[in-house]
Amino acid sequence: MKKTSFLILIFISLFAIDGKSQTAPETPVIQTSQITDWNTLRRSGFYDCDVTKTPNAPNKNFNWFWGLNIGHSVNIDKSVSTIPYYYNAQILMGINSHAAGLPSMYIRSTNKEGLGLWAKVLHDQGTQIINGGLVVQDDFIIQTGVNNSTPLGEYGKKLYFGSGSNDNNDAIWISRYNLAADESELRINVGDDKSDRFVVGNSYHTDGKWRGFLTVQTSGVVTVGSQDLGGNLEVNGVIRAKEVKIEATNWPDYVFNKEYNLPTLKEVEEHIKEYNHLPNIPSETEVKEKGVDLGDMQAKLLQKIEELTLYMIEQDKENKEQRKLIEVQSEQIKHLQELVGSTK
Repeated sequence: MKKTSFLILIFISLFAIDGKSQTAPETPVIQTSQITDWNTLRRSGFYDCDVTKTPNAPNKNFNWFWGLNIGHSVNIDKSVSTIPYYYNAQILMGINSHAAGLPSMYIRSTNKEGLGLWAKVLHDQGTQIINGGLVVQDDFIIQTGVNNSTPLGEYGKKLYFGSGSNDNNDAIWISRYNLAADESELRINVGDDKSDRFVVGNSYHTDGKWRGFLTVQTSGVVTVGSQDLGGNLEVNGVIRAKEVKIEATNWPDYVFNKEYNLPTLKEVEEHIKEYNHLPNIPSETEVKEKGVDLGDMQAKLLQKIEELTLYMIEQDKENKEQRKLIEVQSEQIKHLQELVGSTK
């Protein structure tokens, strides 16, 4: 019973002290000491500093810092060493100038000379800046909204590369976009006009030079195997596909129209002798310089096939006429031979 009464007395005494400290903040239990150098502390305690007078404060964005210094026991233990040590763990908070200001905390541990790098503590409020690399050893998830779901017809949270549109006047970011129920897109934004590019490539191991293999320009031009932009799709290599469909115009069925002026074989022969290629077909030099329009070339080749078909039809007609003439002539010869034989 005496032990219980003693504990109750201690509790009431602590409550009274706490209540007194809340109503009389001018008499703190532990006094904060003002310093101008965080590197020379040796004892544990509460400290503050005027940034304008403290060169080794974490940064100059705050007028004042409050902090806790936890000193190593050997710092002041002369039985360990007569050389002064400054091993410390330090935690600092920057002053807020208004109620909505975000907290800013810095930590560091110091070596025996009192030196060490300040590191900012990240929290879940406002924009955080990391002055260094970030290694994530698990999934990295960018969530949208309190329900972690992006509304339909809206963008999710964006991952920016650079400082938004302030970086070279071109914002580069990726984000999800929910088109409709169970229909989503991963959108990649590159700049804001038709001259920006999305390029896939590498820095080759022998010389470190960048080589682009796939380029998508925001004008709609795509190149594969090169970064030289020309047509809407440029491929410096082989295209392999099971099926290719080309929308061609001016298909050469006009060759079979009665008014079509079919060149004579003599005219074709003269053109070949003079130019070394068929009429209306590009030369080897033109193909090397400008390439071939696949749809247009298919139409021209079909035109030649249809012209060749007309030549063959005409040739067949002539052959039939010749066969008839030969048959008539054969009958006449046979009849003459019979007459000659009967007169002998």
